[in-house]
Amino acid sequence: MLNTFLAEQYKKGIRVLLIVDEAQNLNMRVLEEIRLLSGMELNKENLLNVILVGQPELIPILNSKELEQLVQRVRLRFHLKGMSKEEMRAYIEHRLKKAGLDYSGLFPVRHMSLLYEYTGGIPRLINILCDTILVGAYSSNVKKININIIRSALEELNWQPRTGYRKALPHDNGKDHLDSSKVDVKAYQENKDSSLNSNTTRVGMSFIDTINSLDLDLAEENDGKDS
Repeated sequence: MLNTFLAEQYKKGIRVLLIVDEAQNLNMRVLEEIRLLSGMELNKENLLNVILVGQPELIPILNSKELEQLVQRVRLRFHLKGMSKEEMRAYIEHRLKKAGLDYSGLFPVRHMSLLYEYTGGIPRLINILCDTILVGAYSSNVKKININIIRSALEELNWQPRTGYRKALPHDNGKDHLDSSKVDVKAYQENKDSSLNSNTTRVGMSFIDTINSLDLDLAEENDGKDS
């Protein structure tokens, strides 16, 4: 059936394109079937063009020895890099405006570096983090995003920084540390659920390390107490 359909489209001059999203989640059997589909020809011309779209985890999968024949059929690879910090800020503000927000400042500029550390400027991660933050802000009746709301969102997602912040931390040696001269620990323990597991606690300490590395001014945060 498929072969007949593709042949008919070819005779009509119609190019058939198969786009597979989230390709990093496909198992080897399905990827092998895609390889076989991509090999369907008529008059030595491909009947089906295939585009695999996926997260960075797709790269090592395609580079595996088991998929060597599939990779040989790949004609073009394109890697979409994350946004810059400035692009991320513009993207967030654009999405909020499209959603009906009629004023700026819901996400304070001083927190953009922190959001960037945990998303790397990757649109999908930005969407997930901002959505979680907005839900938390709504449930807490907060009208401007603050550090506590961001931290709660990161703990819920159980995320670690993505942009290699540890390189900027001297004498870190890969271990969590706390510089009390920069961070008021009590401020970050506020509203913290005492039942948090060890993974969440680890996220909290990484959050503090990230705050240290970014040299964020928490005085303004604590004095202003956005609400």
